[in-house]
Amino acid sequence: MVYRVPTIGLGGATAVPPVHGRPAARPGSPGGGDGSGTGAGPGAPRDPELRGGTVAIDMPNAYEVCQELLRRDVLVDFRPRAGVRFSPHFYNTLPEIDRAIQTVDEILSEMGVAAR
Repeated sequence: MVYRVPTIGLGGATAVPPVHGRPAARPGSPGGGDGSGTGAGPGAPRDPELRGGTVAIDMPNAYEVCQELLRRDVLVDFRPRAGVRFSPHFYNTLPEIDRAIQTVDEILSEMGVAAR
């Protein structure tokens, strides 16, 4: 079975096979959908046929946020002109993905950075 679910920070939906018996992402999850309210913007083409399995979120102070995420054991990397790149895989759980996005929110709040 394959679910069509929103991709974090990218808008639109993409086909994702279930993980641990559940969709790999879900509507309404933190940062889900178009990134609204997070200061995030798309870091990949909006056309789902042109996107891969990673998610890049362009946010204020993306490089510094990336470094702080790594310090907090959230494994990501920085891509110039794209932002912070997340690469969830089939073995990541929904709580781990939620934690990553919540940690971004915490870091931006601690930095006093307003959402764009």
